[in-house]
Amino acid sequence: MNLLFTVGLALILLGVFLLVSLPFIAMTYHAEVSTAAVGCVVVLFFPICFGAGTPPALTWGLTAVAALLFVLALVQWLLWKKYRQEEEKA
Repeated sequence: MNLLFTVGLALILLGVFLLVSLPFIAMTYHAEVSTAAVGCVVVLFFPICFGAGTPPALTWGLTAVAALLFVLALVQWLLWKKYRQEEEKA
């Protein structure tokens, strides 16, 4: 398998594990548990985000993920553009 695919799959599984296990860990400390889940789809370099959870956590989660995905997509586009220019010169 591709290394990048393996790393991506590991991060997804780690996120699912944390989402499932952390409320149970927090119950041992008698803490109030509040969760939110965020998902994003990138079309060209515009992230379309959605989520569910408590409003403050959801707002910060959506903002952070959307900004991160926008920056990553922009960097990917710039690298692709540079690669295409180098390919045309060769």
